[in-house]
Amino acid sequence: MLKDILKRSEKKSSDNQCKEEMLTEQKAKSVNAASGLLAIGMTAIMIFLLCRVVIMESYAVCGVALITALMYRDRMNLYYILPMVLGYGSHYLTGFPFYGDAIATVIVATIFVLFGGRSITLNGRIMIAVIISVTANCSYYILTQRLYIVNFTWIVTEAVLIAVLVYVFNNFFSFVNFMKLKGVKIKRPKELGLEQYIGSVSATLALVMCGFGNFEFLDMLLSFPLIWCMIITLFWAFAEGIGAGVISAVSVSIVLTIVGREGAGVAVVLAAGAIGAGIFCLEDKYTPAICFSGASLALGLLGGYPEFSVNVFEPLLASVLFLLIPKGVVVRTRKVFSMMKRDIEYCELETKSQILDILGKYQKTFQRLANLYGNTKSNRSIIAYQFKGMAQVTEKMKADISAVRVGGRNEDINKLDLRVAHAACGQVPGVSGDSFEYKAVSNDEYGILISDGMGKGKVASAESSLAVSTLMALISTG
Repeated sequence: MLKDILKRSEKKSSDNQCKEEMLTEQKAKSVNAASGLLAIGMTAIMIFLLCRVVIMESYAVCGVALITALMYRDRMNLYYILPMVLGYGSHYLTGFPFYGDAIATVIVATIFVLFGGRSITLNGRIMIAVIISVTANCSYYILTQRLYIVNFTWIVTEAVLIAVLVYVFNNFFSFVNFMKLKGVKIKRPKELGLEQYIGSVSATLALVMCGFGNFEFLDMLLSFPLIWCMIITLFWAFAEGIGAGVISAVSVSIVLTIVGREGAGVAVVLAAGAIGAGIFCLEDKYTPAICFSGASLALGLLGGYPEFSVNVFEPLLASVLFLLIPKGVVVRTRKVFSMMKRDIEYCELETKSQILDILGKYQKTFQRLANLYGNTKSNRSIIAYQFKGMAQVTEKMKADISAVRVGGRNEDINKLDLRVAHAACGQVPGVSGDSFEYKAVSNDEYGILISDGMGKGKVASAESSLAVSTLMALISTG
């Protein structure tokens, strides 16, 4: 009767565990689907804003560059053509001649869908995009009798802008994939210069904010793009130090200058703030924020240099908004750069991840074997208990490894402070059939074992010592 009750309880617990695993998998799938939809929505908004950017008051080539980079990465990105067209269409009331660039974007997307396999290199795609964009704009200006706008300098400038922006956007999307830390395999580390990713991400985000131009309700916020660029510079200076901050400062300053939002002197102000923040990048977030504001204001308020002038509230507001960025974003960014540099911390993280993956597979296997044998009506039920024990031990090992902080020190403090002593006396000097062992099992557990009644002499001593050491080893592993 008792055995039947135990078996029914074991079967019920096994069924409950299977249900929990299924619910966990379903929940994970729903979370991944929601995060995927959120990422698509944010990307669409970003693309819409980028297609609103006008460079040097004459060029709206972000759409052509975007579709070229996106289709190079995956032809399924064709659906992003809709926010691009909407972004260009928002220029309708401004009077800017966007039709040539919009038509070129659609034609480039169509060609890459029909003929654009992965065999076409990125440089080849850039050449195709440049030819189509120049041809479409020239045709539009001919039809509208404004061909006088087109000259050799205009053509060269448009070609250079498209080429540069394609590389910038491609690096940006690569960095976004790196930030996911999933399925990323770096085959040629020598090609992964950190500077190009810092500059590309900074420039892309700055262009996105410049896409808010011509929105009257945002123009009332004064220097909204400049404040955003200050946040970007401060973030990189805090995350990766002075070098990253200065690269970001120069990148966003170039963007602000070519779109006509700020003068070239803003680069010096942002670089000064990046140096001030980068010096204290290893401190808490408050110190770099204060130093960034102080350095920017000190340089911006110098008399006799109006090109360096900034409003007092701009760096202060940027610092306050920077403090609102979650710490996890900074940690994830540092992990990505550690992975790209393949430094010691990355190797430790990779090893830890591999060990956890293997232990996770073992733990699931042991648990399934325990469920299998636990449902049988035979003496093999003892095997089920053994597999359950192995699964528990594996789970504890995963928890212990996960608790180890890579690149730092564990903050765990022992909760017990014991002083243990022993004394033994055998019938034969130096030989006793009674054995003992004591050690700290964990930070809050201490094990003491005593073995008695094994007999006398060397054989009894060996058996007793083996029993104690084996049992202590099992206890120590969980």
